[in-house]
Amino acid sequence: MAEHRGVSEVVGIDGIRKALDEFSTENPNLQIEEQSTHHHRAVEKLSGNGIALLRGDLFDLDDDMTGGKFDCIFDRASLVAIQPELRERYVETMGKLMKPGGTILLVTLDRRDGTDDAKKAGPPYSVDEREVRRLYEGLDWVASVTKLEELDEFENDKSRVPHWKEQGLNLLFELCLLIKVK
Repeated sequence: MAEHRGVSEVVGIDGIRKALDEFSTENPNLQIEEQSTHHHRAVEKLSGNGIALLRGDLFDLDDDMTGGKFDCIFDRASLVAIQPELRERYVETMGKLMKPGGTILLVTLDRRDGTDDAKKAGPPYSVDEREVRRLYEGLDWVASVTKLEELDEFENDKSRVPHWKEQGLNLLFELCLLIKVK
């Protein structure tokens, strides 16, 4: 883990304990240990040097568990992992977790072309730029949504193309968007 000026603590959230245990093992210098969870049985907490790892349902989080609101959120696998019918609730949760002036760096997958089943399959579910804009633009706490990058996965990771083709996909893109908070 790199040192970053101005960052006092990083908070990681995952629904699967194994992912947190693997991260802890891979980063022994952080001295991550399990903390008491008697106040919040729904969320486990591990803490270490400048880091807190939470295992539980994102929708169960509150300021007591996260240590307050966040300046920045990096969403690499959350929005694409939840059921599509929970997307509005997810975005509402993001709004509650963000500090004014903060940013969200959002990475999604866009299953752009293929069979209907392949495009709707998940997780990870397809979340294209239009869907991100539908979810975030116009909210009273969102200042802007900007697409930063669009990466053609068929060109980027040729070793996986046969797997994706077998699933019925013809085009798959990774999108990176920046959401600025008012």
